[in-house]
Amino acid sequence: MQNPFKTKIRESIRSKRKELSPEAKTQKDEAIQKRIENWSSFQQAKCVFIYVSLAEEVDTHRLIQSQLGKKEILIPRIDNEQKNLEAVPLKHWSDLAVNQWGMLETRANHRMHTHYPIDLIIVPGIAFDPRGYRIGYGKGFYDKFLDNHPGLKTLGLAYDLQILEKVPCDSHDIPVQQIFTESRSLHSVNTTF
Repeated sequence: MQNPFKTKIRESIRSKRKELSPEAKTQKDEAIQKRIENWSSFQQAKCVFIYVSLAEEVDTHRLIQSQLGKKEILIPRIDNEQKNLEAVPLKHWSDLAVNQWGMLETRANHRMHTHYPIDLIIVPGIAFDPRGYRIGYGKGFYDKFLDNHPGLKTLGLAYDLQILEKVPCDSHDIPVQQIFTESRSLHSVNTTF
């Protein structure tokens, strides 16, 4: 059952994101991308697992495209049978196709990445708080993935309007270690980088 407080927050923040003008969104996206590219943990990472952004999310398309061939880029694919998130390699932007939820992911015949030498995982979210807790889309895919792969460096991307004083969290929620917005970096309590 969905937490009604999380549902309200999702609706409110998604509405605010939609109100951003294309120009303002582009400015914010560029500032966040610059922050990522200048971050030593990203520069040193050889393998990055990163979400492929939806229209209202912090844009990751340009970042992914700029890093193809420079880093091993893994992107999420949902395994409907197992109800899991898979990390699959992306070699070419043209390998992407729209899935049943309107998200870009690699075509089904691409091999799953099984050895996970992931240096950094960049996760989406609808809302975050300074502790690193996030409200996602309510399916728990990223929390389950992080629970199955402890010790990964985690980064959340958000606009300032998505940072709340405190988001409701459950026992299975796993906080990110760092959050980048267009104006700041937030480190959660357990950050070691």
